Amino acid sequence: MSKVKSGSVGVGRQARATRMLVGVVFALSLSTGRAAAQEPSTDRKNPTPFASNSVEGEYDGDATTHYWRFTAGKGEVKLTATAKTKDYSTLMDVELLDEAGRSLEKFSVVANASGRSESRARTFVRRQPVIVKVFMREDRDIKHLKYELELAGAVEADGGAGATGGQAAAAQTTATGDRMCLPASGTLMLVTKTGESYEIDLSQVVKASVKN
Repeated sequence: MSKVKSGSVGVGRQARATRMLVGVVFALSLSTGRAAAQEPSTDRKNPTPFASNSVEGEYDGDATTHYWRFTAGKGEVKLTATAKTKDYSTLMDVELLDEAGRSLEKFSVVANASGRSESRARTFVRRQPVIVKVFMREDRDIKHLKYELELAGAVEADGGAGATGGQAAAAQTTATGDRMCLPASGTLMLVTKTGESYEIDLSQVVKASVKN
């Protein structure tokens, strides 16, 4: 970890400040900011990758199908879909597909103004790519619907469309576990109210946690 700041600061103070700031950043990422701002794909052959453990999409009443992708590891994967409308209620279908488009798991969420959630878990015996299909039928009573998909368990987010080999591996993030959705590479920038800045090389982070 390297530090860039104005003025001097003691080692103990630096360590305490770093722990505090990391805790704040991670806590925010797990609450209000945890859903990634990504545009969902409407092309099954080119789904939008999960860049974190949570993504969001929207719907305005026209029949719409969105496609997302992630990589399942060996073990149990849990997908939770939450959907909320401004008025009325409507049905949103969620389906897990393999690369060939075969259905692995399917469920529905009855979205309404108070928000509803449904979850499904599936055990995978090997690492494999998974597509999440979200289908919303035409409903002219619905002016706006917002949904969130959240992954937990033995999952990896994908590096992005077109990423291959080392690029994809470097861009992968762990959706759950010791690293708390941190990217495998890059630099985490932290800035205090007093103007002190800290840089953390994410490739050197092996474990992260929030301490209250």
